[in-house]
Amino acid sequence: MKILDPGHIFDLHILDAPPNKSFLLHFVKRQGEKYPGNKNSFPGTTSQEVIRALIARQKYVDQQIHFPHNDTIIRALRSALITLEARAAEAAGIIAWIGDVSVSIEDWPICERCGHLQAWCDGSRHG
Repeated sequence: MKILDPGHIFDLHILDAPPNKSFLLHFVKRQGEKYPGNKNSFPGTTSQEVIRALIARQKYVDQQIHFPHNDTIIRALRSALITLEARAAEAAGIIAWIGDVSVSIEDWPICERCGHLQAWCDGSRHG
């Protein structure tokens, strides 16, 4: 992995590909007082969306060959997902809770405008 734009663009190594083949992972970059140090902005994904993909990937791998470690990995990823969502909600002044990480939070609906959990979206982040 190479960092091309700290916190926002990562050049990821690809297995079983021609030499020098890579994949760019772009995270959303915004400007304004809530985003100190950002000099420009561009669209991209969120950490939460990447974690949802990692959970889906781990579930798929577990269907191929089950290992007890897969359950631990999924719980850890769900814990990271709910914690990121709680942080975002609390930053917007919304009271959030961190519940049972055995619940499939990765399947909960998200707000199409802000990308956060609909359950905690009150529209205040839609700026």
